[in-house]
Amino acid sequence: MADVTQLRFFTLVILTCYVYSDDPHPIIDVCRQKSPCLCEYSNGDFVDLTSLSNDNDTEPRFKDIPSEIFGGAKYSWNPCHLFSEGECANVTMCEVIAGAPIPKYVPIGNMMNAKFDHNEVNGDLQLQYGITGEENRTAYLILFCDKTQEGQFIVKGEEPAGSGKYYFELHSKHTCRFTTSPTISNPDSGLSAGSVIGIIIACLIGVYLLGGMAYQKINGATGKEIIPNYPFWSAVGSSIKAGVVYVFTCGRKSEYDEIDEKQRINQQPQQI
Repeated sequence: MADVTQLRFFTLVILTCYVYSDDPHPIIDVCRQKSPCLCEYSNGDFVDLTSLSNDNDTEPRFKDIPSEIFGGAKYSWNPCHLFSEGECANVTMCEVIAGAPIPKYVPIGNMMNAKFDHNEVNGDLQLQYGITGEENRTAYLILFCDKTQEGQFIVKGEEPAGSGKYYFELHSKHTCRFTTSPTISNPDSGLSAGSVIGIIIACLIGVYLLGGMAYQKINGATGKEIIPNYPFWSAVGSSIKAGVVYVFTCGRKSEYDEIDEKQRINQQPQQI
């Protein structure tokens, strides 16, 4: 009886952990990165910036866009293909600082370091770029869905000055969620760690069942007894059922439990 009680408690703990750890309504629906220009939501919707990018290495789609807040600098960006401008060679984003006799070109975004994530303040989808080296720089591009815009690149600039952190906005119909599957240039076809673990567990269970059934058959077992460790698994199944019933009934006894209890009492030998 004590073993059955422990099994019920164990089942209840597992169910509780599952309910609270796998919330079907997360606060933020994460858009998981598939390529430097594309991410996918849990329901299969996509955000794809491929149509906004120039596919050559000479001219960025958005070139020398001035800051709306801070003067003295302009910024160029090409979402999905590298470009070169001045001393910015093979970059995704470049800062152009006015100067005499020639302007200064500062790389602030590399496509290989592109990362889709969500803004810490409001949870909006954003695209983040990084440049590592002597001066670490990070560019944050917040993506706003605007079905009336092909692509409006808004520059906020470096804030605060000298921090190496740059802020931008993109208002475009291409940042909206689409259900049609786009062409993925760099698909992530590998299995996740969870999928690999699930496959390994399924294989182990299959080997256990087939090997155990063969062993039981050789030893003359028939019917349900051919299942390896049948008494144990039968008790586990009953305990899981009892645990599920306990969770959904909040511990209240059902009429079937009362009937079973009366039958057990009636089956007990009467003392004279």
